[in-house]
Amino acid sequence: MIFFNSPNIMSEIELEIVSPKEVLAKETHVTEIVLPGTKGQLDVLPGHTELISTLKQGEVRYKTTSSSKSYNITGGLFAINNNKASILIDSLIATVTNLDDVRRGKEDRRK
Repeated sequence: MIFFNSPNIMSEIELEIVSPKEVLAKETHVTEIVLPGTKGQLDVLPGHTELISTLKQGEVRYKTTSSSKSYNITGGLFAINNNKASILIDSLIATVTNLDDVRRGKEDRRK
């Protein structure tokens, strides 16, 4: 279920992903975030109501207006308020994958 906090839904989310060692990502044009919540998958779109959730091991994915990225995490916390989202992760299992590059690589191999 998706909840929106305003009739004037903004079209983009500001996102920051942080580990104990570094800022992994800082994006200003995010259109969708998918997270492994401890009670189930979270799908977050612009205008989502205020939320704080714990995260379990799994994949964090997000789309911007120009690309898609993914992180495999061990767990963490997620918060969103007024289209500003923060993901505080315990640690990474794998590095960032640019999903658009992966798709392009698969298409190149098919040719």
